[in-house]
Amino acid sequence: MTLSTKRPFGSNGQGFEQAVHPTTAPQTSDETQAITLDDGMVSQKISNYCANPEIIDECIKTEGSAFVQATLREAISLLEDEKLQENSSSHKTETRTNHISPSVLLKNVIELWVETSFLVSTQPETLELRYNAQTLASQDSQVVTWLDDAQQSSFSLGQGSSGYRTIRAQLLAATETTCHRLSKAVMNELERRLLQRQQVSAFATFISAIILLNCVERITAFYQALDPSFPEGAAAADPNIHPQSRPPGYPSSAPAPSTLWPQGPHFARLLTTLLRMRALPPKTTRTADGKLALLHEPSLPVRLNGVAVRDQQDENTAKAAKWLTTLALDVDELRAQRDGDAAGRGWEMRFVSEVLLGENMVA
Repeated sequence: MTLSTKRPFGSNGQGFEQAVHPTTAPQTSDETQAITLDDGMVSQKISNYCANPEIIDECIKTEGSAFVQATLREAISLLEDEKLQENSSSHKTETRTNHISPSVLLKNVIELWVETSFLVSTQPETLELRYNAQTLASQDSQVVTWLDDAQQSSFSLGQGSSGYRTIRAQLLAATETTCHRLSKAVMNELERRLLQRQQVSAFATFISAIILLNCVERITAFYQALDPSFPEGAAAADPNIHPQSRPPGYPSSAPAPSTLWPQGPHFARLLTTLLRMRALPPKTTRTADGKLALLHEPSLPVRLNGVAVRDQQDENTAKAAKWLTTLALDVDELRAQRDGDAAGRGWEMRFVSEVLLGENMVA
Protein backbone atom coordinates (compact mmCIF):
# COMPACT_ATOMS: atom_id res chain seq x y z
CA MET A 1 0.00 0.00 0.00
CA THR A 2 1.20 3.53 -0.66
CA LEU A 3 0.40 6.89 0.84
CA SER A 4 -0.51 9.91 -1.23
CA THR A 5 -0.62 13.21 0.60
CA LYS A 6 -2.50 15.98 -1.12
CA ARG A 7 -2.05 19.52 0.11
CA PRO A 8 -5.05 21.88 0.25
CA PHE A 9 -3.56 23.85 -2.66
CA GLY A 10 -3.58 20.72 -4.83
CA SER A 11 -0.62 18.92 -6.36
CA ASN A 12 -1.89 17.89 -9.77
CA GLY A 13 -2.30 14.38 -8.44
CA GLN A 14 1.38 14.12 -7.58
CA GLY A 15 1.71 12.91 -4.02
CA PHE A 16 4.82 11.26 -2.70
CA GLU A 17 4.61 7.53 -2.25
CA GLN A 18 5.55 5.80 0.98
CA ALA A 19 5.29 2.28 2.28
CA VAL A 20 2.43 2.12 4.77
CA HIS A 21 1.33 -0.53 7.26
CA PRO A 22 -0.80 -2.59 6.88
CA THR A 23 0.27 -3.89 3.47
CA THR A 24 -3.10 -5.34 2.61
CA ALA A 25 -6.17 -3.52 1.38
CA PRO A 26 -7.92 -1.73 4.27
CA GLN A 27 -11.34 -2.98 5.16
CA THR A 28 -12.57 -0.20 7.43
CA SER A 29 -11.52 3.30 8.38
CA ASP A 30 -10.96 2.11 11.97
CA GLU A 31 -7.73 0.30 11.11
CA THR A 32 -4.50 1.97 12.17
CA GLN A 33 -2.00 2.84 9.46
CA ALA A 34 1.55 4.09 9.86
CA ILE A 35 4.56 4.76 7.66
CA THR A 36 7.03 1.91 8.09
CA LEU A 37 9.97 3.36 6.16
CA ASP A 38 12.97 4.60 8.13
CA ASP A 39 13.09 8.30 8.97
CA GLY A 40 15.89 9.01 6.52
CA MET A 41 13.96 7.66 3.56
CA VAL A 42 10.80 9.55 4.51
CA SER A 43 12.79 12.80 4.83
CA GLN A 44 14.37 12.23 1.42
CA LYS A 45 10.94 11.62 -0.11
CA ILE A 46 9.68 14.86 1.39
CA SER A 47 12.71 16.70 0.03
CA ASN A 48 12.12 15.30 -3.46
CA TYR A 49 8.46 16.24 -3.24
CA CYS A 50 9.15 19.82 -2.13
CA ALA A 51 11.79 20.29 -4.84
CA ASN A 52 9.32 19.29 -7.56
CA PRO A 53 8.83 22.36 -9.82
CA GLU A 54 5.09 21.70 -10.09
CA ILE A 55 4.70 21.56 -6.31
CA ILE A 56 6.75 24.76 -5.92
CA ASP A 57 4.58 26.49 -8.51
CA GLU A 58 1.39 25.42 -6.72
CA CYS A 59 2.75 26.69 -3.40
CA ILE A 60 3.58 30.07 -4.91
CA LYS A 61 0.17 30.37 -6.56
CA THR A 62 -1.62 29.91 -3.25
CA GLU A 63 0.75 32.10 -1.22
CA GLY A 64 -1.23 34.89 0.40
CA SER A 65 1.53 37.51 0.35
CA ALA A 66 2.01 39.33 -2.96
CA PHE A 67 5.53 40.28 -1.83
CA VAL A 68 6.52 36.67 -1.15
CA GLN A 69 4.96 35.54 -4.44
CA ALA A 70 6.90 38.10 -6.47
CA THR A 71 10.14 37.43 -4.61
CA LEU A 72 9.90 33.67 -5.17
CA ARG A 73 9.18 34.25 -8.87
CA GLU A 74 12.24 36.46 -9.00
CA ALA A 75 14.31 33.76 -7.28
CA ILE A 76 13.16 31.14 -9.79
CA SER A 77 14.07 33.46 -12.67
CA LEU A 78 17.52 34.05 -11.16
CA LEU A 79 17.92 30.31 -10.62
CA GLU A 80 17.20 29.60 -14.28
CA ASP A 81 19.71 32.28 -15.35
CA GLU A 82 22.40 30.84 -13.09
CA LYS A 83 21.82 27.34 -14.41
CA LEU A 84 22.22 28.61 -17.97
CA GLN A 85 25.48 30.31 -17.03
CA GLU A 86 26.71 27.14 -15.34
CA ASN A 87 25.96 25.06 -18.42
CA SER A 88 27.76 27.51 -20.70
CA SER A 89 30.88 27.56 -18.50
CA SER A 90 30.83 23.94 -17.30
CA HIS A 91 34.01 23.10 -19.21
CA LYS A 92 35.93 25.64 -17.12
CA THR A 93 35.03 24.02 -13.80
CA GLU A 94 35.31 20.32 -14.62
CA THR A 95 38.73 20.08 -12.95
CA ARG A 96 37.68 21.94 -9.79
CA THR A 97 36.78 19.24 -7.30
CA ASN A 98 35.74 21.76 -4.64
CA HIS A 99 33.52 23.79 -6.96
CA ILE A 100 30.13 24.71 -5.52
CA SER A 101 27.39 25.46 -8.00
CA PRO A 102 26.28 29.13 -7.75
CA SER A 103 22.67 28.02 -8.13
CA VAL A 104 22.71 25.75 -5.07
CA LEU A 105 21.79 28.57 -2.67
CA LEU A 106 18.69 29.63 -4.61
CA LYS A 107 17.64 26.03 -5.17
CA ASN A 108 17.94 25.12 -1.50
CA VAL A 109 16.30 28.25 -0.11
CA ILE A 110 13.27 27.84 -2.39
CA GLU A 111 12.88 24.23 -1.25
CA LEU A 112 13.31 25.34 2.37
CA TRP A 113 10.51 27.87 1.94
CA VAL A 114 8.17 25.16 0.62
CA GLU A 115 9.01 22.82 3.50
CA THR A 116 8.58 25.61 6.05
CA SER A 117 5.18 26.46 4.56
CA PHE A 118 4.11 22.83 4.98
CA LEU A 119 5.43 22.70 8.54
CA VAL A 120 3.63 25.80 9.81
CA SER A 121 0.42 25.39 7.80
CA THR A 122 -2.78 25.39 9.87
CA GLN A 123 -4.89 24.06 6.99
CA PRO A 124 -6.03 20.43 7.23
CA GLU A 125 -4.30 18.01 4.91
CA THR A 126 -6.04 15.27 2.96
CA LEU A 127 -4.29 11.93 3.32
CA GLU A 128 -5.23 9.17 0.93
CA LEU A 129 -4.05 5.56 0.88
CA ARG A 130 -3.93 3.83 -2.47
CA TYR A 131 -3.28 0.18 -3.12
CA ASN A 132 -3.10 -2.17 -6.07
CA ALA A 133 -4.74 -5.52 -5.38
CA GLN A 134 -2.89 -7.05 -8.35
CA THR A 135 0.58 -6.60 -6.84
CA LEU A 136 2.22 -8.34 -3.91
CA ALA A 137 2.40 -6.56 -0.58
CA SER A 138 5.66 -4.72 0.00
CA GLN A 139 7.14 -2.38 2.56
CA ASP A 140 9.51 -0.86 0.01
CA SER A 141 9.00 2.60 -1.45
CA GLN A 142 7.08 2.48 -4.72
CA VAL A 143 6.74 4.87 -7.62
CA VAL A 144 3.27 4.50 -9.07
CA THR A 145 1.31 6.44 -11.69
CA TRP A 146 -2.29 6.43 -10.53
CA LEU A 147 -5.17 6.71 -12.95
CA ASP A 148 -7.93 9.21 -12.26
CA ASP A 149 -10.60 6.53 -12.58
CA ALA A 150 -8.93 4.17 -10.09
CA GLN A 151 -11.20 5.24 -7.25
CA GLN A 152 -11.76 1.67 -6.18
CA SER A 153 -8.10 1.54 -5.13
CA SER A 154 -8.31 4.63 -2.95
CA PHE A 155 -8.91 4.88 0.77
CA SER A 156 -9.15 8.29 2.41
CA LEU A 157 -8.08 8.63 6.02
CA GLY A 158 -10.57 10.52 8.15
CA GLN A 159 -9.01 13.43 10.03
CA GLY A 160 -10.31 12.01 13.30
CA SER A 161 -8.86 8.54 12.76
CA SER A 162 -5.83 7.24 14.62
CA GLY A 163 -4.15 6.40 11.30
CA TYR A 164 -4.49 10.00 10.14
CA ARG A 165 -3.05 11.39 13.37
CA THR A 166 -0.17 8.91 13.31
CA ILE A 167 0.81 9.49 9.68
CA ARG A 168 0.40 13.27 9.96
CA ALA A 169 2.67 13.31 13.00
CA GLN A 170 5.23 11.19 11.15
CA LEU A 171 5.17 13.47 8.11
CA LEU A 172 5.49 16.63 10.20
CA ALA A 173 8.40 15.14 12.17
CA ALA A 174 10.15 14.16 8.94
CA THR A 175 9.49 17.62 7.48
CA GLU A 176 11.00 19.25 10.55
CA THR A 177 14.08 17.05 10.19
CA THR A 178 14.36 17.95 6.51
CA CYS A 179 14.00 21.67 7.31
CA HIS A 180 16.73 21.41 9.94
CA ARG A 181 19.15 19.76 7.51
CA LEU A 182 18.39 22.11 4.65
CA SER A 183 18.49 25.28 6.76
CA LYS A 184 22.03 24.41 7.87
CA ALA A 185 23.07 23.98 4.24
CA VAL A 186 21.47 27.31 3.30
CA MET A 187 23.12 29.18 6.19
CA ASN A 188 26.53 27.64 5.47
CA GLU A 189 26.37 28.61 1.80
CA LEU A 190 25.08 32.09 2.65
CA GLU A 191 27.91 32.56 5.14
CA ARG A 192 30.44 31.41 2.53
CA ARG A 193 29.16 33.99 0.07
CA LEU A 194 29.13 36.79 2.62
CA LEU A 195 32.77 36.08 3.46
CA GLN A 196 33.89 36.33 -0.16
CA ARG A 197 35.92 39.43 -0.95
CA GLN A 198 34.33 39.73 -4.36
CA GLN A 199 30.59 39.17 -4.49
CA VAL A 200 29.35 36.90 -7.24
CA SER A 201 25.62 37.01 -8.01
CA ALA A 202 25.14 39.60 -5.29
CA PHE A 203 21.46 40.16 -6.06
CA ALA A 204 20.78 36.41 -6.03
CA THR A 205 22.47 36.20 -2.63
CA PHE A 206 20.32 39.07 -1.36
CA ILE A 207 17.09 37.52 -2.65
CA SER A 208 18.07 34.21 -1.02
CA ALA A 209 18.56 36.03 2.28
CA ILE A 210 15.13 37.68 1.95
CA ILE A 211 13.45 34.29 1.42
CA LEU A 212 15.36 32.84 4.37
CA LEU A 213 14.19 35.72 6.57
CA ASN A 214 10.60 35.03 5.52
CA CYS A 215 11.09 31.41 6.62
CA VAL A 216 12.46 32.65 9.95
CA GLU A 217 9.45 34.94 10.41
CA ARG A 218 7.03 32.08 9.91
CA ILE A 219 8.83 29.53 12.04
CA THR A 220 9.18 32.16 14.80
CA ALA A 221 5.42 32.75 14.75
CA PHE A 222 4.87 28.98 14.70
CA TYR A 223 6.88 28.32 17.87
CA GLN A 224 5.59 31.43 19.63
CA ALA A 225 2.04 30.13 19.12
CA LEU A 226 3.09 26.99 21.02
CA ASP A 227 4.47 29.04 23.90
CA PRO A 228 1.90 29.05 26.76
CA SER A 229 2.99 32.55 27.78
CA PHE A 230 1.72 34.01 24.48
CA PRO A 231 -1.76 32.53 23.88
CA GLU A 232 -3.68 35.79 24.13
CA GLY A 233 -1.32 37.88 22.02
CA ALA A 234 -1.12 35.28 19.27
CA ALA A 235 -4.86 34.70 19.18
CA ALA A 236 -5.57 38.42 19.06
CA ALA A 237 -3.29 38.91 16.07
CA ASP A 238 -4.36 35.78 14.21
CA PRO A 239 -7.84 34.24 14.68
CA ASN A 240 -6.58 30.98 13.16
CA ILE A 241 -4.35 30.44 16.21
CA HIS A 242 -6.19 28.93 19.16
CA PRO A 243 -5.38 26.30 21.79
CA GLN A 244 -7.10 23.52 19.85
CA SER A 245 -4.86 24.04 16.81
CA ARG A 246 -1.67 23.41 18.75
CA PRO A 247 -0.15 19.95 18.39
CA PRO A 248 -1.09 17.87 21.44
CA GLY A 249 1.54 16.02 23.40
CA TYR A 250 4.47 18.34 22.71
CA PRO A 251 7.56 16.10 23.18
CA SER A 252 9.32 16.62 26.48
CA SER A 253 12.68 15.80 24.87
CA ALA A 254 12.41 18.74 22.44
CA PRO A 255 13.45 22.28 23.40
CA ALA A 256 10.57 24.27 24.85
CA PRO A 257 8.88 26.70 22.42
CA SER A 258 9.73 29.55 24.80
CA THR A 259 13.42 28.91 24.09
CA LEU A 260 13.00 28.45 20.33
CA TRP A 261 11.03 31.43 19.04
CA PRO A 262 13.30 34.13 20.59
CA GLN A 263 16.11 32.75 18.43
CA GLY A 264 14.29 34.12 15.37
CA PRO A 265 14.80 37.84 16.11
CA HIS A 266 18.38 37.17 17.22
CA PHE A 267 19.21 35.35 13.97
CA ALA A 268 17.48 38.04 11.89
CA ARG A 269 19.51 40.82 13.53
CA LEU A 270 22.74 38.93 12.92
CA LEU A 271 21.94 38.22 9.27
CA THR A 272 20.81 41.81 8.66
CA THR A 273 24.09 43.10 10.12
CA LEU A 274 26.14 40.80 7.89
CA LEU A 275 24.16 41.77 4.80
CA ARG A 276 24.75 45.47 5.49
CA MET A 277 28.44 44.92 6.18
CA ARG A 278 28.75 43.40 2.70
CA ALA A 279 26.56 46.17 1.21
CA LEU A 280 24.17 43.64 -0.29
CA PRO A 281 20.81 45.29 0.51
CA PRO A 282 19.98 47.90 -2.15
CA LYS A 283 19.93 51.45 -0.80
CA THR A 284 16.34 52.59 -0.83
CA THR A 285 14.42 55.83 -0.55
CA ARG A 286 10.84 57.03 -0.35
CA THR A 287 9.21 58.39 -3.49
CA ALA A 288 6.78 61.31 -3.60
CA ASP A 289 3.84 58.90 -3.51
CA GLY A 290 5.22 57.02 -0.49
CA LYS A 291 6.57 53.98 -2.33
CA LEU A 292 9.89 52.26 -1.74
CA ALA A 293 12.36 52.81 -4.57
CA LEU A 294 16.03 52.33 -5.27
CA LEU A 295 18.36 55.17 -4.34
CA HIS A 296 20.72 55.65 -7.27
CA GLU A 297 24.25 56.65 -6.35
CA PRO A 298 27.16 57.32 -8.73
CA SER A 299 29.99 54.81 -8.54
CA LEU A 300 33.54 54.87 -9.82
CA PRO A 301 34.61 52.43 -12.57
CA VAL A 302 36.86 50.38 -10.28
CA ARG A 303 38.31 47.08 -11.48
CA LEU A 304 39.22 44.15 -9.26
CA ASN A 305 41.23 41.18 -10.56
CA GLY A 306 40.47 42.20 -14.11
CA VAL A 307 36.72 42.31 -13.50
CA ALA A 308 34.76 45.51 -14.02
CA VAL A 309 33.21 45.97 -10.59
CA ARG A 310 31.05 48.86 -11.75
CA ASP A 311 29.52 46.69 -14.47
CA GLN A 312 28.54 44.11 -11.84
CA GLN A 313 27.15 46.84 -9.59
CA ASP A 314 25.11 48.30 -12.43
CA GLU A 315 23.70 44.87 -13.28
CA ASN A 316 22.71 44.17 -9.68
CA THR A 317 21.29 47.67 -9.31
CA ALA A 318 19.14 47.24 -12.41
CA LYS A 319 17.77 43.93 -11.12
CA ALA A 320 17.02 45.39 -7.69
CA ALA A 321 15.33 48.45 -9.21
CA LYS A 322 13.10 46.30 -11.41
CA TRP A 323 12.19 44.06 -8.47
CA LEU A 324 11.27 46.98 -6.19
CA THR A 325 9.34 48.78 -8.94
CA THR A 326 7.24 45.68 -9.56
CA LEU A 327 6.46 45.30 -5.85
CA ALA A 328 5.42 48.94 -5.30
CA LEU A 329 5.89 48.60 -1.53
CA ASP A 330 4.43 51.30 0.71
CA VAL A 331 7.03 52.72 3.10
CA ASP A 332 4.52 53.44 5.88
CA GLU A 333 3.22 49.87 5.72
CA LEU A 334 6.77 48.51 5.89
CA ARG A 335 7.49 50.63 8.95
CA ALA A 336 4.28 49.44 10.61
CA GLN A 337 5.23 45.82 9.91
CA ARG A 338 8.74 46.38 11.22
CA ASP A 339 7.64 48.13 14.43
CA GLY A 340 4.27 46.44 15.11
CA ASP A 341 3.35 43.86 17.73
CA ALA A 342 5.36 40.66 17.38
CA ALA A 343 2.65 38.03 17.67
CA GLY A 344 0.94 35.72 15.20
CA ARG A 345 0.79 37.36 11.79
CA GLY A 346 2.60 40.34 13.26
CA TRP A 347 5.81 38.50 12.38
CA GLU A 348 5.03 38.65 8.65
CA MET A 349 7.49 41.04 6.92
CA ARG A 350 8.95 42.09 10.29
CA PHE A 351 12.53 41.01 9.54
CA VAL A 352 12.27 41.62 5.79
CA SER A 353 11.09 45.21 6.32
CA GLU A 354 14.11 45.92 8.50
CA VAL A 355 16.40 44.99 5.61
CA LEU A 356 14.42 46.75 2.88
CA LEU A 357 14.07 50.07 4.71
CA GLY A 358 17.77 50.27 5.40
CA GLU A 359 19.73 52.27 7.93
CA ASN A 360 18.98 55.55 6.15
CA MET A 361 15.22 55.05 6.71
CA VAL A 362 15.15 54.18 10.41
CA ALA A 363 12.67 56.88 11.37
